[in-house]
Amino acid sequence: MSEIKFRSITGKPIHVANTLGHAAQVGEEWTWLHPTLHREALMRGCVSNAMVEESISPKMAGQPLNIDTPAVIREAITKMLSADEDGDFEEATGLPALSKVRKLAGFNVKKAEMVSVWNAMQAELDAENDPAGDPED
Repeated sequence: MSEIKFRSITGKPIHVANTLGHAAQVGEEWTWLHPTLHREALMRGCVSNAMVEESISPKMAGQPLNIDTPAVIREAITKMLSADEDGDFEEATGLPALSKVRKLAGFNVKKAEMVSVWNAMQAELDAENDPAGDPED
């Protein structure tokens, strides 16, 4: 069995820890983690070498993964709007529920990233509804 290693696909280091006292920082380079940290690493947005090897062609192995984060977040929010399920949006703010966006996106979405995409979607909707840019009376 080969050794499982992890790396961050966000371009920023990810701190991974558990209640047993194990901790590590995962960057863009493949990093070995204690097996008790594997689940936490995946939940925080890391990928394992096993996942990458199974999902990409041999030609792409070792190349950086480029994910269009805003597009993935937009897709997640669009799914939430279509599903219209209870709890998908915060009652107080009207923002998408961050936990649901993270689940649908498949990685640890930052609130600022989600809010930025949400605001862009709202601006596009406003532009569609008022194409001339006329102020409301």
